[in-house]
Amino acid sequence: MQSTGQDFLKNVSRTKLKEAEIEISIFGKGFGECIVLCVGEKDCIIVDSFLNPSTQNPIAIDYLKAIDFDCNRIKFVVLTHWHTDHISGISEILYSANPNVKLVLSPIITKKKFNDFINYAIQEESKSTSEYERVLEFIKQRGASCIKFASHDKRIFATEDSNSNVEIFSLSPQDNDLIRYLRSLVRPDKAGKTAYEFKEDNILSIVLLIKLLDNGILLGSDLETTNKDYEGWDAVVNNYTHLKCHPSIFKVPHHGSENGHNNFVWEKILRQKPISILTAYNKGYKLPKDSDIDRIKKLSEKLYVIGSKSKQDKELKLKIRKLMPDVKIEALPDQIGMVRWRKELNNSEDNGKIDFFGKVYCY
Repeated sequence: MQSTGQDFLKNVSRTKLKEAEIEISIFGKGFGECIVLCVGEKDCIIVDSFLNPSTQNPIAIDYLKAIDFDCNRIKFVVLTHWHTDHISGISEILYSANPNVKLVLSPIITKKKFNDFINYAIQEESKSTSEYERVLEFIKQRGASCIKFASHDKRIFATEDSNSNVEIFSLSPQDNDLIRYLRSLVRPDKAGKTAYEFKEDNILSIVLLIKLLDNGILLGSDLETTNKDYEGWDAVVNNYTHLKCHPSIFKVPHHGSENGHNNFVWEKILRQKPISILTAYNKGYKLPKDSDIDRIKKLSEKLYVIGSKSKQDKELKLKIRKLMPDVKIEALPDQIGMVRWRKELNNSEDNGKIDFFGKVYCY
């Protein structure tokens, strides 16, 4: 089943959150991912960002304005990793947020980002030409106190109201990753080599566990599984300490790809048959594949795929190419999709309610 609609924000239910209610909304458009978490009308945490093609604003800001939520309530912005489909508009969110907003980052950066940082630091004056530089400029203006580094099992947020009982923990990157990284930041040898093997952004991305009194949400970012038990998903599973928390909502990592899959996550961390949500990746190597959907669907009560192109879209394109090989086919602008889960806090009888809008497929 698919929910359709180009300007989906016009059709989004704008019912205000109750004081003791939590909402998590996951957005995608085929190349871009953003998550908005609201606890009542008091606190908002935004994870990653992309721009709304219709307005060129961060989708999170457009959505919060649409539901009449005060952006001054944005207390934390989490940047899980530095890939383009996760960071576009993140600096605008930071400037629109509460003046004391905290930016949550991984303490480890890749070689490319390390070089970018050095190049930025040596410039006396710099016009922000990239999202990375705009974020660095924000940090420069606000000071180091605006940064909160994520690491394994670190609590980065907790509600002040004891009746809400919402906590957010980062489950990655691992302490071992940071230790190896720090030990190896030595002067390069004459050949320009360092002891540290810079990793890809995905393996250092931030996984978040949102703990509720009687439930939980696991946000898998783009974390992957490797052949090493001290990193990636194996390390998250091996070091998982929240043994009584088995999330019923799972934001599937890395667009549902096989390299983001780990059997032990499903067996040891998640509740049996959770509701699974993933954002599609429609550029280059497209995800999820049909085999990915089949695999995840078997493990889930329901699976929602946001921003994916349908089989009919692909088949129609192939037919047109066969009939008119000389005709140039231009794709329509990316269509945004959104899946929203709302639940009354501290009500064990309320399992939450799912709504979805825009380009979303439900399996």
